[in-house]
Amino acid sequence: MKTKYFGDIAVDKNEIITFTTGLFGFEDKTEYVLLSFSDNNDTSDDLLLCLQSAEDPDLALMVMNPYYICADYDPYQLSDKLLTEIRLGEETKHTVCCVAVIRENFEQSTINLKCPIIINLEDKLAKQFILEDSDYSMRHPVVVKEV
Repeated sequence: MKTKYFGDIAVDKNEIITFTTGLFGFEDKTEYVLLSFSDNNDTSDDLLLCLQSAEDPDLALMVMNPYYICADYDPYQLSDKLLTEIRLGEETKHTVCCVAVIRENFEQSTINLKCPIIINLEDKLAKQFILEDSDYSMRHPVVVKEV
């Protein structure tokens, strides 16, 4: 598979995550892989990951674990109906990530807490949601500035 940041890499078909409706702005691309920037390829503890399109090598988004930025982050204010679109139940192994914009000056980087991506790790299904009734920002600073 050709990737934007890692060149040609081998990807097992079982690693491909299918988005039920695509990501906002990229609705026609529904297959992605989650790639680690670390050498061990374990994505479970990484702060920053690459969400690489399996359909377009030039489409890759930086995503972050929101809990590193906002420890009390709550993306589960969605209706059960929405979560069933990705077959997510209370016991389903899953992960949450948010699209980040990483700037050269890291202090200017932001994360979109308003639109989390929830990935069902068991069925490899994912969806990006909008937390319409929340106060989360689409441009939450990654680095909290001290006053």
